[in-house]
Amino acid sequence: MTKTNIPYFSLRLLTVFSYFLPFVFYLSTCSNDSNIKDAFNKEDAIQNEKNEHQVKLNNINSFISAIDTMTVYKSEAMAELAERINHEFHNTDNVNNLNGNFKSIIYFPTNYSLSAIGTIIGYKNLLGKILIGISIFLSLISLLLWVLIDKYKIAFYLLSLNIFTITAFIIDCYVSNVSVLAGTWTLLFLLMMQLLTEIQTKRKASH
Repeated sequence: MTKTNIPYFSLRLLTVFSYFLPFVFYLSTCSNDSNIKDAFNKEDAIQNEKNEHQVKLNNINSFISAIDTMTVYKSEAMAELAERINHEFHNTDNVNNLNGNFKSIIYFPTNYSLSAIGTIIGYKNLLGKILIGISIFLSLISLLLWVLIDKYKIAFYLLSLNIFTITAFIIDCYVSNVSVLAGTWTLLFLLMMQLLTEIQTKRKASH
């Protein structure tokens, strides 16, 4: 097989598609717009949810305490209490809010993740955004301008740079306490497969 045949093109195409897979964990606890908290790992997400529920419970308890001091209109207050409980614990689900705010699987392939495109927008630090942006650019160049890349024999260097970029992103994720998901590893695997194919092609051409 040569590097211009269908299987090798498929690798480059799959590499571009892999940017739409879940890259990093993400959940925004946003039942209160003035108190939005982003989580990039499960531990932080669970803690944010616990904190949010505690705020809700505190609000309900405060209202119950106010009812206890009332001498009139208790029936109306109890009706309002029921409405508040329903609002706090049934109509403010964080996943629904997340989907309602962004409404796009391009950015959020699942309720608990960011794609590579979403990472450029919502990742926690600038370095990670830049690294993913560079990787997407390199993969698109490899897909769309392969004839020129093949002509000037620079595919090996572009692929090596892309692998280095994704490796740096993974390191940044671990340093930043961000959970890396399957999309990132899939991308790294596909890039390495392309690089191995390129190396094999060069060896065959040299014989």
